[in-house]
Amino acid sequence: MPTIINYDQASVYNGYMLKTEKHNIVGAPVLIQIFDICSLQRFPVILEPYFKYANRYAFEFLDIDEGMEGFEECRIQDDQAIAIVRALKTAKEKDQNVFVHCFAGVARSGAVVEYAVSIGFDDPNVYRHPNEYVLETLQRVESMV
Repeated sequence: MPTIINYDQASVYNGYMLKTEKHNIVGAPVLIQIFDICSLQRFPVILEPYFKYANRYAFEFLDIDEGMEGFEECRIQDDQAIAIVRALKTAKEKDQNVFVHCFAGVARSGAVVEYAVSIGFDDPNVYRHPNEYVLETLQRVESMV
């Protein structure tokens, strides 16, 4: 089974993927990047010096839950969730490992890892505290993929 591992943004950008040694990642993994809103304007999405990725996907949404009024457009949207689920299912079919990062590497990326483990990825046993709204959205759109 492929493995999915959550990282913080700084580890990805600085090439500090030391956790991969523990997980024996072989081959080019898929990279799912989750940025805060407008971060793509401030940070480049190029990481080639450190790793060659099989595919890279970039998304922008905040680490907020359903009950926060006035921020609906900043939460994960269904089209983003569908794209993440599709990327994970494709990686699983191809037996590709996945790296996923958000800013802290815990909540948004943790939700993606939690979902991926539920569909058959190996659990990396790396600390995560999944954002419940992100996880519920991924689960809800699964049947649309």
